[in-house]
Order: sequence, then structure tokens, then C-alpha cells
Amino acid sequence: MLYNVQVNDTGEYEIHIDYHGTELEKHDESTFNLQVFEPVSQPVTVILGNCLCSPNITLSCSVSNGTNYFIHWQKVSLSGVLNETYDGTVLVIDCVTEEEQHVYRCIAANAISNATSHPVTVSQSNGANPKGKRNRFILVYVGMACLASFSASYST
Repeated sequence: MLYNVQVNDTGEYEIHIDYHGTELEKHDESTFNLQVFEPVSQPVTVILGNCLCSPNITLSCSVSNGTNYFIHWQKVSLSGVLNETYDGTVLVIDCVTEEEQHVYRCIAANAISNATSHPVTVSQSNGANPKGKRNRFILVYVGMACLASFSASYST
């Protein structure tokens, strides 16, 4: 029986078994591989870009805790139908071909746990918004920044 195992206890171990009667009757050896996992934490998504100023949006996903985890994304329509899954920590969404609004979720999983990020809603009209909420102040600010950038580059 093993108690209080830690991630750094992962490795190959050897067991020596001696069978005794009145004297040593038999000697046996066996090896086993012990793998200790730390559960994954809830994934955090970072949104780079928006559909108002650029042709694509980049979603990045990370976890702060967990060992030997795998990350993938789910693309779900607003009606709740799972459209596609994508492997990897980074997902690039093409704003031009994104015809309808979708919700994206990052999922991190390992052998003992899984966790899902807050949803990110993406559409052509408003770009990406965490938790499916539209933040008008940020969109206005981003729109003004795009306009200022366009004006500055056009005047030079």
C-alpha cells in the first residue's frame, strides 16, 4: 500500500519478495512503473485580436496546475450542437469564414481529471467575448483604436 505519494515519486520501482519457511524457500523480483498525476486546474483563455480590426482572432488556453495534460477546444453552436473539436493550446479563428455565432470552450484533461474554461463567444459582428457576454465599452474602445490606427497610417 502506498501513502502520500507526490508527483516526483513517479518512476520505476522494484519489489523483492522472499518466501520463508524454516529457511529461505524462494526469492522473487518484480518491477512496476508508478505514475503520479496532479489534477488539472480550470483552463484560462486569452483572446488576441478581434473581428473588427483583423481577419482573425487567436484564442490561447493554459492551465496553472496539472501533469501530463492534453488541451483541446470545442466549437459549439448557440443551439448547443457540438460542431468541431480542435487539438492544441492555440486556436486561430478566421473572422471571414465565421458565418454564425459560436461558443468555444477549452478543455484540459489528464488521466485523473478534466476541467473546462469559461465559454468564449465569437461572431463576425463583435469578435470574441469571454463568458458569452458582449462588452460594449471594449468594443467601442477597440473600434476607436482601429479607426485611429487606420487614420494615422492613411495620413502618413
